[in-house]
Amino acid sequence: MSVKKIILSKRMQAVAALLTPGLSVADVGCDHAHVSIYLIENGLAASVIAMDIGEGPLARAQANIRQQGLSDVIATRLSDGGKALMVGEVDACIIAGMGGMLMEKILRESADVFMAMKELILAPQSDLDHFRGFITENGLRIVDEDMILEEGKFYPVIKAVPVGGDSKCQMLTKAELAYGPVLLGKKHRVLLEYLNWEKNQKETILASLVRQELTTKVAERIESLKAELEIIDGAIATYQ
Repeated sequence: MSVKKIILSKRMQAVAALLTPGLSVADVGCDHAHVSIYLIENGLAASVIAMDIGEGPLARAQANIRQQGLSDVIATRLSDGGKALMVGEVDACIIAGMGGMLMEKILRESADVFMAMKELILAPQSDLDHFRGFITENGLRIVDEDMILEEGKFYPVIKAVPVGGDSKCQMLTKAELAYGPVLLGKKHRVLLEYLNWEKNQKETILASLVRQELTTKVAERIESLKAELEIIDGAIATYQ
């Protein structure tokens, strides 16, 4: 009986699409190993190490890999982030489906491993401005980005490459930190949707705040929102 190929969500297809084909890949936080399997089935990776911190998810990953008949090209490994990887063991990694602060922790704790790779595909789900600042201040350069709208939620994806110890940091503006230098440069259609959505959200909050009693805390929040809206308006203006 033939086995059906894995079908990924739009979001995870976008993650896989940013990967340079033919590399050896670590799928960090692999969960059910659907991404790992998809990479092999579609000729996007030469080999994969599917890694997860949880024994349960890793057992499900192993079962899925066996079912697809791919145990010879997809290894599995119990790992807290990248700690079970050796320097130079793979060419690239995918880290997706977690918050930006956790992703930062993973990158910090195994910096020697990740900085020896050719590229990192990163899909943080929160703290995006902080995360972009962290990676660009710590030896990585953002070289490509994508953004997907799926089931009412916006998902950015970042492709970053190590730049070497003597290279200068990639300096980003506040707008680039918040919304992505490549997404803004591309005038990405989904980013524009996100900018308009976020502008509407912040304007609604601002309208509510100005009707409240003007305490110091409220006044500070109003000024903060105005500054954020100014950045959004500037980003939207680049599309015109």
